[in-house]
Amino acid sequence: MSNRKNRSFKARDKKRKIAKNKEKRKIYNINRQHKRRQYKHTEKVLRAAKYVDIFTKEKLCNAEILVLAKGLKFIPSPNLRNAKKTLINDFNELARKMRCKYHFDNGSHQYNRHPFLSKSGYKPNWANNAIENYLFSTRIELEKIQIKSFKDNLPKNERKALQSLRSNDHIIIKKADKNSSTVVLDKELYIKMANDQLNDNVHYEKINESHTTEIFHYYCDSGKSVSKHSCKTLACIPSGPLDLKRNSNSNKAVSDFTSDISSECSICFCFVRTDIENKMATSSPVCGICDLRHISKPPVVWCPECDEGLCEDCKEHHTLSKSSRNHSVIAVSDYQKLPSDILKITLICSEHNEHYQMYCKKHESPCCRRCISENHNSCKEICPLEDVIHNVKTSSAFQEIVQTLKEVAENHERIMQNRKENLKSLKDLKCKIQIEILQVRLDINSHLDKIQGNLIKKLNETEERECKKIRNLLKPLEKKEQEIKKFQSDIANIKQYASDFQSFLAMKHFDRIATESIKFIQELLSSDNLKETCLSLNLDTRLENFSSNFQTFGDICVDCKAYCNRYCAKKECASTTRVS
Repeated sequence: MSNRKNRSFKARDKKRKIAKNKEKRKIYNINRQHKRRQYKHTEKVLRAAKYVDIFTKEKLCNAEILVLAKGLKFIPSPNLRNAKKTLINDFNELARKMRCKYHFDNGSHQYNRHPFLSKSGYKPNWANNAIENYLFSTRIELEKIQIKSFKDNLPKNERKALQSLRSNDHIIIKKADKNSSTVVLDKELYIKMANDQLNDNVHYEKINESHTTEIFHYYCDSGKSVSKHSCKTLACIPSGPLDLKRNSNSNKAVSDFTSDISSECSICFCFVRTDIENKMATSSPVCGICDLRHISKPPVVWCPECDEGLCEDCKEHHTLSKSSRNHSVIAVSDYQKLPSDILKITLICSEHNEHYQMYCKKHESPCCRRCISENHNSCKEICPLEDVIHNVKTSSAFQEIVQTLKEVAENHERIMQNRKENLKSLKDLKCKIQIEILQVRLDINSHLDKIQGNLIKKLNETEERECKKIRNLLKPLEKKEQEIKKFQSDIANIKQYASDFQSFLAMKHFDRIATESIKFIQELLSSDNLKETCLSLNLDTRLENFSSNFQTFGDICVDCKAYCNRYCAKKECASTTRVS
């Protein structure tokens, strides 16, 4: 028994030793493979580092170095989600060029292109039957293509490194001048090197005024083929700093000046107007009290009641003065956020140069002392201006305007989304109908070539006509949406920074805008413009004797469905804001 036990123990020990040896050998092989991969990766990074010149304090990881070593012309594998869409867009551009070449290019166009000529996007509707049949069959084949997945040419860590390099704003990546390596520079260092080169007086000369308009006018002259002209107003363009204060006379002067330029040269007008507006924007305001003493100091606050800016010294005097200690001031940066129309509103009557004191409810206008005696003698509903503008920002009328603008913006967004979805469905239905037409076309003989082209032409014209209707509706909707967003931003700034008097007068303006917007939406809802437009194909069932009886595949029908979403707003279009 003892011998059997000893033999069994020895067998177990032997098996355990073999298992341990296998485990050790497995771990050894894993470590060896890991070290080998690590060694190969290190060698790969060292080889890649030879093609990357790093002049930055930021540390780049190995994956980023490997990506940069591939060169700036390396193209990562594209995203499969947009591959089909890109293919169709490229084919549509090819079809547009072929149709344009058929219609316009006969080899007789000899003219000089204007240097600022914009790229054409004109889309002809129809070429000859040969071109249209080729484009149609090719488009159907492209629709049937199933794009297969392919291997990514970047591993995951290098793909992440590529994204990090794209989002890094502290470095600039350029190609080396004398070899094929890639250079990584600090952004600040790159800007410093550029400034050092520009400040080199040997190669660059500093100019005191801008010659952009003269250069552009030279190109404008060279681009005209009929006759050259000389812009007489170029010598009048202001080159130095503009003395433009916030009043109506300066705006009128700029308007008259630019209108003269527009009459001389309509193309130069855009650049001159932009140049003057930039100078107006960069002209900084000054303290009103110091300006009377011919001292230029930047203001830190703005007093709406005094209608002028105040520097630090004048602000303290303004606060302590008995006549102005109760005035509320705001920061200049906050005051400049107000709309330009609100900035033009003052507490002084423009006709009599006196402060507004009363408000006429009949004429809905503020009045000074002389206005009442001259223009409002018969008016009975005249009350103090302070009572009218008291707590105007928290009034129900003001809040109602804010809510109405919000509702109008939501309805505009909802309608635009509906129209865009209708555009997409029209294109999908168009592709579906094209496939049906092709299937019918393949089952019959060549007699259908002509009528197939006629039907496709009608389909394109119908789809283009209906899409054009929707696009024509989307244009004013997009414009209205931008205006409403601007009004919402303006009314938020008015609520936060404008005075009660300014807010009260602005409330009237925004109330009219909100009422007009509601009327516009209700007119849309009452019209037929919001009916759902669909395309369908009605095939003729007598196609068996088509060669003698039929001259068309069918007809393109337009099915308009009523707009299902209902517009609702708390404020009716006939409502007006009244001052109690």
